[in-house]
Amino acid sequence: MVGKWVAPLDLLETIMNISKFKLPCGYTVVPIIVNGQTPDKNVNDIAMRTLPLLEADSANDKLANNYTLKGLKLPDMLIYSVLWDYEMDRPVLCTGAQHTSENTCRLFSRFWLFSDYRTTQTNQKFDQIDDFQIDLWHMQQLKDRYSFFFWSREKGNRFFQRIKQKRPDVFANWHVHSENIELIWKNNWQGILYTGDAEYLNELTFNGN
Repeated sequence: MVGKWVAPLDLLETIMNISKFKLPCGYTVVPIIVNGQTPDKNVNDIAMRTLPLLEADSANDKLANNYTLKGLKLPDMLIYSVLWDYEMDRPVLCTGAQHTSENTCRLFSRFWLFSDYRTTQTNQKFDQIDDFQIDLWHMQQLKDRYSFFFWSREKGNRFFQRIKQKRPDVFANWHVHSENIELIWKNNWQGILYTGDAEYLNELTFNGN
């Protein structure tokens, strides 16, 4: 059962009144976590169905632990949403907007595309079934609270360089950081694609404490 978590105070200060919303891609975004908590009993059914399916679908992935109830880090999520296919009555993908520091928010956090919606097309990572609409919608909800949004990958920034080139319609105003940074934790080296002032990277860099 999806219950409530004790969210950090700085998350609770971000009060959002958001609900499910049909995106231009044709599917519906359903926020199942808002401010680290379940936002509305009306989404509990979707949440209770989604989270076990997410854990099962990711069970053989090398990062499977990230998609367990504990590994999702739901108390840190400002918004964690599922893209729901109401016609087929099943989840398409999950993704989150994660609080990372006073001024920074990580998008595409705990992103998972369900197996039923994966293809063998080489461009799927650049096109995305939702055309990046969920995470841009998350950013729109949070733009007055955070000055810096980013996407990170432990594999470095080559993917980000390519996506900037292939999808200028989405990422024209985003920047690829030239080097990997030690993101928040020791030895957690990741490539960064961001929008906002680069000075906020200092808030994300591991400081030894």
